[in-house]
Amino acid sequence: MPWHGRRAEWTPREMRHGFVSLLSDSGAPLEHISMSSWPAPVRAGCRAGAVPPFGSGVSPSDRPSGPHTGFVDAARRAAGGVTVSRRFRTLSATALVPLAVLLLIAGCGRPGGLVPVPAGEFTPVAPGTLTVATIAVPTPGFWEDPAATPGGGFEEELAQRLAARFGLDTVRVVEVPLERLAAGDLGGADIALAQLTPTARRAEVLDFSVPYLSARPTALVRSGTGIPDVHTARGLRWAVTAGSTLLAALQEQIRPAAPAIATSGQDASVDMLRAGAVDAVLLDLPVAMVLAARSGGTLASAAQLPGDDSIAAAVPRSSPNAAALDTAIRRFTTDGTLAELADRWLGDDYPEAVADVPLLRTGA
Repeated sequence: MPWHGRRAEWTPREMRHGFVSLLSDSGAPLEHISMSSWPAPVRAGCRAGAVPPFGSGVSPSDRPSGPHTGFVDAARRAAGGVTVSRRFRTLSATALVPLAVLLLIAGCGRPGGLVPVPAGEFTPVAPGTLTVATIAVPTPGFWEDPAATPGGGFEEELAQRLAARFGLDTVRVVEVPLERLAAGDLGGADIALAQLTPTARRAEVLDFSVPYLSARPTALVRSGTGIPDVHTARGLRWAVTAGSTLLAALQEQIRPAAPAIATSGQDASVDMLRAGAVDAVLLDLPVAMVLAARSGGTLASAAQLPGDDSIAAAVPRSSPNAAALDTAIRRFTTDGTLAELADRWLGDDYPEAVADVPLLRTGA
């Protein structure tokens, strides 16, 4: 018996609570109700691990447009196209809420119907390949092997996980200088995974995902060099990567007595530190921690600066892949993937190790 349209027998007035009642009264199974008009905001409620089963007609374009879309709006969307009695054409928002809840239960909780949350549409530059831009390979802890054959590191494995999520077979890595990445030029890559800190200026040419690592500016020194206070820090000779947000942090929070040496990259800065040409190098916290841990006791993370600096993935401004990338990073945050990668590549018990690096009170 077709279930569109109203049956001859009518549900008593006191039982008419919403569109679920209307559709159910007309013969529609609850499963069909949940699958035929699945709204994106209700699907967002399933992000803990369930989405509509395959064949439900949900397309990636239905994904939610923001994190605050409510179930009432979901219910209103789900009601689209339903034929109802003229007497009952207007429903209150209160009556619509049960629909959203029932849709959530019916679609998210179907036994055997759980599948990974789709990341959305991601269209790579090269079919079947995720092309990733980064600054330099190798970068200890982040990119362990040469660019032609990447084989380990936090961002390298993150790239592999993203490719798998987007249904892509391979990952290709291209090296792009920081100044080009910061200007929005990814060298033809789909995304950038390059320890990039989001800033307002960079956001004019790049779209950033939510952060995937906290990365306060941190002083790397030769073992035995202490930085107990900002006065001591100001008297040190510093090196920092030119064009990075770290240079601005050094100038604004430390204000060294001697001008900092701006280098071509962190390798050049660390070489100067090892040679004794400078006393300290300012790096992102996870980078400093990895270098110190692998130095054989010759280097140490002496202090981290205040702030909420972080690093995030990026795509060119207004890229159609931005939402898919952001959704994937959010999922990797909530499902423990990022914590797993941090422990594997940045050191065991990474959060505890971060807390052990002293915080320098700069007053900035």
